[in-house]
Amino acid sequence: MTGRLAVKNGKYYVVISYKDEHGKPKQKWAATGLDAKNNKRAAEEAMREIVANFGGEGQSAKAAQKKQDDILFGDYLNK
Repeated sequence: MTGRLAVKNGKYYVVISYKDEHGKPKQKWAATGLDAKNNKRAAEEAMREIVANFGGEGQSAKAAQKKQDDILFGDYLNK
């Protein structure tokens, strides 16, 4: 998973590139709320934080849900 900064309408956005559970490449855009002028360092720091939070919480929750969905019917009944 990687992140990069992009400027759109005078604001910084973080673009996170990752692969979904099927291996297809995806992108997620997140707003930093910072103006593009004189805020590059703050935007880079926000990017590191957003990428760390996305990888830590978002992916593990999806993986846990997928693992729960892959349970066999007989195992579900026993549980």
